[in-house]
Amino acid sequence: MTSIIDSLVKSFSSFNLDIAVLLPVITLIGGTVIFLIMAVNALIAVYFERKISAFMQDRLGPMEVGIFGFKGGKKFWGGIGQTLA
Repeated sequence: MTSIIDSLVKSFSSFNLDIAVLLPVITLIGGTVIFLIMAVNALIAVYFERKISAFMQDRLGPMEVGIFGFKGGKKFWGGIGQTLA
């Protein structure tokens, strides 16, 4: 079995780069992917935490309040604007 790093080195070897240049590039790509997965997971977790808290407290949640914090905001965003703010 080969590791993910070995398979990425083999796939990027067609660029004829030195291994000293190739490994930091592969590490940066892997780190970026992991960071994006964690960031999206955090956004989703905060959004659902707000939805569940709104249900338990019987108050208006992100879906009803809208993007600008008042009723009548754009329904397209579905309350995600509060999480991104």
